[in-house]
Amino acid sequence: MLELKFFTIFQRKRLITHMETLILSTEPLPDTGSAVTLDFFDPTELGLRGTRLPQRKEREGRITFNPDGCQIFTLSSGAGTALAQTDLWEKKQWDVYFISIPFTLHKVPGEGFYKEITFLIEMADQQATAFDLFPRHIETETEATLYTISPDFTIIEADAYQNRRQFRFTSLRPTITAFGEGDSTFYWVYEARPEQQGVEPETKHVVLVLRVPSGAPSVAATISAEAIIARPSSGEVKFHNRKTEPFQIQWELRKAPPFDRIDPAPTRPENVAPMNVDAGIIIALKEEFRELFR
Repeated sequence: MLELKFFTIFQRKRLITHMETLILSTEPLPDTGSAVTLDFFDPTELGLRGTRLPQRKEREGRITFNPDGCQIFTLSSGAGTALAQTDLWEKKQWDVYFISIPFTLHKVPGEGFYKEITFLIEMADQQATAFDLFPRHIETETEATLYTISPDFTIIEADAYQNRRQFRFTSLRPTITAFGEGDSTFYWVYEARPEQQGVEPETKHVVLVLRVPSGAPSVAATISAEAIIARPSSGEVKFHNRKTEPFQIQWELRKAPPFDRIDPAPTRPENVAPMNVDAGIIIALKEEFRELFR
């Protein structure tokens, strides 16, 4: 008689199918002590080095950003990929990180709306560059699509059974375009389509694969936003260019967990005992076990 522990088998199956999925929601960011709200103002009302002049007008919109709300994971390349075999990667001159950044776009006061929003990131170290950006080019509304990181560090749609961490946007509203791949300054532009009443006020998420010099414990960046705000006036719609003040952040990289870390499966409950199974039954189930571990 051979002892076959079925629970262990199902544990192994669970490790394949129960990889954590990051949900990037449109719900407003919570009002915590680390959250920062940036107001949109007329650029002519901003003084030197970003300080506002005393006689500023009423704010015309705002975004909320929470540095602590960013999710950071370290990435490792797949063995044998074309990228992993290049000289730069073999010499380990670079580290690569997945970073998810949420921000809440608030409604324009009164009857105005956002015709266009630009979310901009400028890295302090020009060697820190965007290896990939997402959303990259969204022209139609997208829901429930799963994404992951390929072994070559690009953001791709995920196979439902792929053994990698995945992430999903609860909604991606068109149009969204990313710019600055390969640069230390990069940004996303949200534009309202003709049939839309402006860019939707909600929480939005941008995702990047960031390449930094190897061993960097942290990186600094400046975040800001620009807006084209539309306001009805005397029977017509007028458009106004607005900006926020820049906000400096620092991402701690040293403690970033691996992107592909799998949550440990639970131990066998005490009331689930090993089962004694005849060797003949094991042979008969050989093909089923093979399918189970695929």
